[in-house]
Amino acid sequence: MSEDEGYIVWTDLVDPKMEDLSSGTIRSYLGTYQMFLNYVTMERVRVGQVPDLLSDVLLILRATIPKLKGWRKTVHLEMRPQRNQKCLDECDYRLTTLDVDLSQLSGVMQNASLMLEPSKHQTFLMQELCLVRDMVIAELTIQTGTRPGALAFAELQHFHTMRVDPSTSMRVMLIPDHKHGIAGPAPVTLSQEMYAKMQAYVSHSLPQFGSSRDSNLFLTVEGQRFVGGTICRRLPEIWKKSGVRSDL
Repeated sequence: MSEDEGYIVWTDLVDPKMEDLSSGTIRSYLGTYQMFLNYVTMERVRVGQVPDLLSDVLLILRATIPKLKGWRKTVHLEMRPQRNQKCLDECDYRLTTLDVDLSQLSGVMQNASLMLEPSKHQTFLMQELCLVRDMVIAELTIQTGTRPGALAFAELQHFHTMRVDPSTSMRVMLIPDHKHGIAGPAPVTLSQEMYAKMQAYVSHSLPQFGSSRDSNLFLTVEGQRFVGGTICRRLPEIWKKSGVRSDL
C-alpha cells in the first residue's frame, strides 16, 4: 500500500465496490481500516509488540489516515442519489391504511387473534404458536411504528415493568438494548387492546415455546431469542399468509 501513497485503498477497494455495496458498508470498512492504521502507526512505550516499520512506510501510513476521512465523505456524497432513489422506491410499495385493514380481516389474523382469547387457551401446535407470535409482532410494529429489530431485544422484565403514560393512560414498554441504543431506550406504546393481547400471549402462548434460558418476549421454534435481524423476516411471512400485499 505504501508504494502508491495509500491510493490503492480507493482504486482497488472503494471505487470497484461503489455499485455493489451500500455507502454505509463502505464507510464502515474505511472506518475500520482507519482504526487499524491508527493502531499500527501509534507511538509505543514497549517496543516489539508490533513489527517495526520503515520510516518512509510509517509516514505514508500516517498520511493515509486523513485521506480515509475524506474518502468516507466522498462516498457519502456520491452515493446520496442512490439512497434518495431507494426512499422514492419504498414509497411505491409502502403499506396503506387499506392494506392494514384488509390484513386484520384476513382469516389468518382472525384465527391468530381468536387463539389469544381465554376460551381458546389450550395447548397449541408449534405452527399455531408461531402464527400467534408473528401476529403479535406485526400488530406491534404497525401500531407503534417501531422497528421489528427492537422487539428481538424485548424481555419479560420490560413487559412486566412497563410505565403508564400520564397523558394517554397507555402503557409504554422501554427496550434499552437495540440498534440505535445511543438515542436512548426504544419506546413501544401499547393500546388497551394490544396490552390485553400481549398479556394473553405472555401468560399462555410464550411458555409453550419450550424451556429456554432466554427471557425474551419473542422466541424461535427452538426456544431461543431471534438473532442477526431474523425477527424482521417474520413480517413479510405473516403478510404473505394473510393474502394481502404478498409482494412485501
